[in-house]
Amino acid sequence: YLRMRKYEKALAYFKKAKNHAQIGLVLCSKHKYKKALEELKRSNDFTVAAHAYMGMGQYRKALKLYKRANDYSGMGLVYLAKKQREAAKEYFKRAKDLSGLGLVAINEGKFEKAYKYFVQERDYEGLGLLSLNMGRYNMALKYFTQANDLSGLGKVYFKMGKFDLAKEYFIKANDYDALGDLYFHLRNFDLAYECFLSVGNKVKAVQSLREKPDKSEAI
Repeated sequence: YLRMRKYEKALAYFKKAKNHAQIGLVLCSKHKYKKALEELKRSNDFTVAAHAYMGMGQYRKALKLYKRANDYSGMGLVYLAKKQREAAKEYFKRAKDLSGLGLVAINEGKFEKAYKYFVQERDYEGLGLLSLNMGRYNMALKYFTQANDLSGLGKVYFKMGKFDLAKEYFIKANDYDALGDLYFHLRNFDLAYECFLSVGNKVKAVQSLREKPDKSEAI
């Protein structure tokens, strides 16, 4: 059920089994990072805890936990998020993570190479992201639909300027970080701040506060 993105059913089964690590993983998939960390206090699963910190934009904590878990793919994701592409590539190679290497290739603008990696892995989410970066929005919608990736669909509509549809999909996906990005783009900094704070992304929350116009200056 988790692989099929049927999160509520997956959550119900993991709760019955009292599998706190897997419950945490489902909550991360639903972008409920704070709740995931609360659940993971009962588990020693460093990888899932690292996923939660990644979602919150707390890369230092995420990297520390991925190292404790010897999770090379996770380390690669942190370095990619920090724009350290060579380090990311090195760790993805160690992990034999073709999808991770595909993400690096997108970052480098090497779209043909990225396509080959994602096709080898049958990674529809990766193919959707690639199509999105290439401006092929209809293809991106197709791949994200195949992956049942609601957040991905929201990102396509965001790029297309269809903000109401983007908002609808971000809410369905519980992706309040992406919703915060949308509000930030629309210069609704109060709502952006609330969204970022709700997922524990303090960096983006502070950035939203800084962008708010000073009322005293407007008078």
